Amino acid sequence: GLAKNIFGSIANTMIAIVFGVYALMQKEKILSFCRKFSETFFKTKHPAVSKYLKMLHLNFEDFVFGQCLECFAVAVIFTIVSGIFGFKCTLIVGIAMLFLALIPYIGNTVACGIGIILTLAMESPARAVLFTILFIVVQTLDGYFLYPKIIGLKVSMPPILIFVASIVGGGLFGILGMIFMIPVATTLYMIVKEKIQENEKSRLCSY
Repeated sequence: GLAKNIFGSIANTMIAIVFGVYALMQKEKILSFCRKFSETFFKTKHPAVSKYLKMLHLNFEDFVFGQCLECFAVAVIFTIVSGIFGFKCTLIVGIAMLFLALIPYIGNTVACGIGIILTLAMESPARAVLFTILFIVVQTLDGYFLYPKIIGLKVSMPPILIFVASIVGGGLFGILGMIFMIPVATTLYMIVKEKIQENEKSRLCSY
């Protein structure tokens, strides 16, 4: 049922958060292992591989920081707006959004589901409808303007590509895919951009 899906999403979110935090804490060991793996199986040292692994690591750090900043901003905005309208579950939903918003685009939807259930239980169906409308407004602002702008500034990739990477990652690998596809896509974008710039420079030098 709905409650099972909500709690399942929350559990998956916590797993993703713990995995991300652990990856950050063990970043040096992970990078070292990747470098050794490259040297062992490719027989020679590849400076480019180490460079791109470091780039991926930095992009992941920037993404996590930007995601946390976006979570805080959305939670504060929604808490203020719902508080103005006097919803009894304002604080609970605000706290839920602070953590669930770590999942790009769908985390806030889960938090809204919690808010709707609480509003139905504590207030009335009409208030639950109003709560849903307010959420849609804030979610639209976040999904199409706030999230792409904040994450785009941190991960150096156009907002439209961030949106596409998040959707593709979620479709292929679920919640973890949505979280980790953005830094991976950012790294690929930076590599391609770098190669294009190098090609343009070589063409200019040839004239």
